[in-house]
Amino acid sequence: MQAEIDSIDEQAARTNKFLELTRRYKDFSELTTPMLNEFVEKVIVHERVRRGRFGNSQRLDIHFNFVGMVALPGTEVNTDELPMPPKELYVAEGSAFALLGEHLKQIGNNEISLTYSQIEDILGQPLCKSAYRYSSYWSAGYNRPAGNVIYNAGYDLCKADIKGQRLYLKKAEVSAAC
Repeated sequence: MQAEIDSIDEQAARTNKFLELTRRYKDFSELTTPMLNEFVEKVIVHERVRRGRFGNSQRLDIHFNFVGMVALPGTEVNTDELPMPPKELYVAEGSAFALLGEHLKQIGNNEISLTYSQIEDILGQPLCKSAYRYSSYWSAGYNRPAGNVIYNAGYDLCKADIKGQRLYLKKAEVSAAC
């Protein structure tokens, strides 16, 4: 019984320390690093769950100082109910990358490796400097015509090797192994 009483007393003391901390930071306009250090004991990042091309989810467990992990109601995400990825991403009409999309559709292989010089030959013009500097240039997303054309052709970017100047693409149906 004494062990239970000690446990309850310890838990009450930790709860009081946490409440003191929350009172101290009740009104703040900016979240700072020292504040986070006082509140958060550790963050556990779980493995990413991939469902389809854009249906990724990842669980984070945040353990607070004095009280441990707090499960908030309504924070569970059901990965079966993730939104469907778009069928086609926006590419401006007359984009130079349209030729790349046509080329990828004609090839039809499950895996494709293209050098930057091959892409320049397909496009009939040199790539911009960003293509040679940033792997994100080739990823699908807002205002990224090269990546969107690759996506619309049914491929996912597995790797953009900047040093080797080569793209590695996989058909979307088999890209879970990227």
